[in-house]
Amino acid sequence: MLTTADVAAAFEEIVELGKSDAVIQHETARKWAARAVVCYRLFAQTGAGAWFKRAEDYSHEAIEHAAFAGDSCSTLLQLKRDLEHAARDAGV
Repeated sequence: MLTTADVAAAFEEIVELGKSDAVIQHETARKWAARAVVCYRLFAQTGAGAWFKRAEDYSHEAIEHAAFAGDSCSTLLQLKRDLEHAARDAGV
């Protein structure tokens, strides 16, 4: 459910901080990628398939947002490398 705090945070991000769509996409991609790395690590520690599924889902979200970052794919390429490295470290 969308809260007043969610809307206030979006207002601050867009209006007060003046973030562009590209910056928002870049930051969002990095957040999803970080979540994926955590889940890959948890999968490596526990072997629980649920962590692997979440890691894969979050990786896809990161890649999707990175593709819209508008920086000649540098964010996309870097995050793909980071995510592949995390998956390898997890034994995937």
